[in-house]
Amino acid sequence: MLRRNLLSIFGLGLVTSSVAQNAYSKLTLDPTYRTVPPPNGDFPQDPHHVRVVSIILFAISFTFVGIRRRESKRWGSTVPAALTIGSATFVLVEAINCYLANVYWTTSHDPRKLMFTLLGRDFDVYVGIIWWSYGAVLSCGIFGALQRNIRTGTLWALLGFAGLLDIILEECMLMYGGIYTYYDHQPLVFNVFPCWWAFCNVSPSLTGTATCLKGGDAA
Repeated sequence: MLRRNLLSIFGLGLVTSSVAQNAYSKLTLDPTYRTVPPPNGDFPQDPHHVRVVSIILFAISFTFVGIRRRESKRWGSTVPAALTIGSATFVLVEAINCYLANVYWTTSHDPRKLMFTLLGRDFDVYVGIIWWSYGAVLSCGIFGALQRNIRTGTLWALLGFAGLLDIILEECMLMYGGIYTYYDHQPLVFNVFPCWWAFCNVSPSLTGTATCLKGGDAA
């Protein structure tokens, strides 16, 4: 009976794959970016919202820099402080991810607020502030957990909790509006946030933090 069921499932999988490989949809690429057309002017920036979010998250970043400095003294290691300060580089990787996976960050079109341009897209300074705060909090929490030798199950629970917090944070910012948006076909949308992004954001932080911790121990 079990064998028959397994063969049925396997056969159904083959039929589904055969049908799927013949499916297609017409896609028009943006002539400038060679990707799905971003919203650009259809999703303008709200300067007030950007300012409010930047101030709050910048304060959080500096708070965690202070916490990590204290942790560095406690553990006799520069890794905690380096992780928190180095989290500012998150924005470089995320800029590429956003370009490839259809995330649009609004721009002020003010050269004084421009941080960098990647593949034709402008990223203002506030984008770096947002990702620095995210990386600082996440790396701080993961490092603290790993240093205390928590159980594997507890670590998984914390990662799940971090993913939940990411969903809540992004839902708030997306509904606040005028900062950034996800466009085109995004899977697993909870309300306005595509939830698959949550664990894409969390898992690299765990890998990077664990690698730094292991390297620090080896040194």
